[in-house]
Amino acid sequence: GCAFALVRLELDLMAELFWPGHVDVGTGIMEIGRSSMTLEQLVCKEDGTPVARARTVIVQLNQTIRKSQPFSAEARQRLARHMMSRSPQG
Repeated sequence: GCAFALVRLELDLMAELFWPGHVDVGTGIMEIGRSSMTLEQLVCKEDGTPVARARTVIVQLNQTIRKSQPFSAEARQRLARHMMSRSPQG
């Protein structure tokens, strides 16, 4: 089987949040590589104020040998349906 590992995280904190509270998180795929994908997230308060943004790289791993495993053609097609045309960060 396969698993995913978070291998890179860039996080920009833009405003304060207070507990308790609610946030909305938007996530989009920005790039699809051989065995990895780059995601961008935007976190907003309920009123729409952005409070954080992130860029992450996730790698698909072969669980047996614990090394990167290329996406199948089917997986690439499914992921491609969720590609963003531009950055949610701006």
